[in-house]
Amino acid sequence: MRATNLHAFTVSLRQEFPEADSLRIRKAKRASGTVWQLVGVHGNGETIARQIKASNESEAFHGARELMLQLSGRSASKSSTKHHLRAALEAITSKGYRDATERAKVSGVRQLCEWLAERSLAVDEKGLHQAVMELAPEENRKRRSVLEAASLLAEVAGVNLNTESLRYRNPIPTRRDAVDDDAIIQALDTEILKLGDPGAIWIYRMVAVTGIRGNGCLSLQTPEAESYQPGIQLPYWDSKRSRRGFATPTVRDWFDRWNLGNRPSELDSFLMPHDRPATNEQIERANNLLSNYSAMLRRKVHPEAAKSLGFRALRHAATARLLRSGMQPLTVAELISTSVAQIEATYSDYFRQHAVTEAARLL
Repeated sequence: MRATNLHAFTVSLRQEFPEADSLRIRKAKRASGTVWQLVGVHGNGETIARQIKASNESEAFHGARELMLQLSGRSASKSSTKHHLRAALEAITSKGYRDATERAKVSGVRQLCEWLAERSLAVDEKGLHQAVMELAPEENRKRRSVLEAASLLAEVAGVNLNTESLRYRNPIPTRRDAVDDDAIIQALDTEILKLGDPGAIWIYRMVAVTGIRGNGCLSLQTPEAESYQPGIQLPYWDSKRSRRGFATPTVRDWFDRWNLGNRPSELDSFLMPHDRPATNEQIERANNLLSNYSAMLRRKVHPEAAKSLGFRALRHAATARLLRSGMQPLTVAELISTSVAQIEATYSDYFRQHAVTEAARLL
């Protein structure tokens, strides 16, 4: 809006807020300089004399408008939002979470408060509901963390937030076509060498053989080459599920081919215990290392290499390999550290084909 005096801004304010009919924006001279004020009688009978932070008439108008939003209950003051943010952060730090977990929760609460403040929305049921809906679609995993942040803010603000309609909805599982084992072994024999990092090469190959996560490989108790035998249990600590786990090579030829019992010394400073939880610092360093390996794969091998050689693709190939062997889903889930429900949803095509085969065998 363009105007040459405060009267036009005052008229505009009164048009938007009928309760401001007896209020006006004024300019005053003080020893400290020019100040701007909203003065008069509010529609509720309250006498108003509020100073507005501004350096010109336009800023004074927008400041007066924000003040009217607050007085009308249509906006939350920034100080109120900051108060709830501080309370939420104190609640998070008092829980004793791992450093990475605490940072993620703090980031989620800060993002939510910033979103509310930018839109002059209060920390109430309506504002939190709108924030959750707009910050993350219901089929996006981010919805979980956003809803968790909203629930925490609601708790510290004394707001009764109904989360039933806001919960994360599992999307239709992506149909996955496993990469052929011959293609995997060829890529892990040749293409992976472009990384030029013995530690990265060993991690990718171990994930391909066992199907466990990359950080699990860093806590894996590897066997001596001469002690290897089919069915050997390799203990490790599953940091995602906070429990002990056991891996086993799914293809013996691969384990021997790449001499995976001999872990590169480059990984020594990143190793974690196999029989107890790692420290926050150890987990953070391991996760950073694996992120660097993923970036290295895209940069040095191929931008699309993750589709066939990424950690997720290699775990998926191991899962499909175990299912094809006739292993029960519960056993597969235990070996690769996932859930039966996830396996059944992701590999529904396999189970349909398997059911037909079993029925034919019985006839």
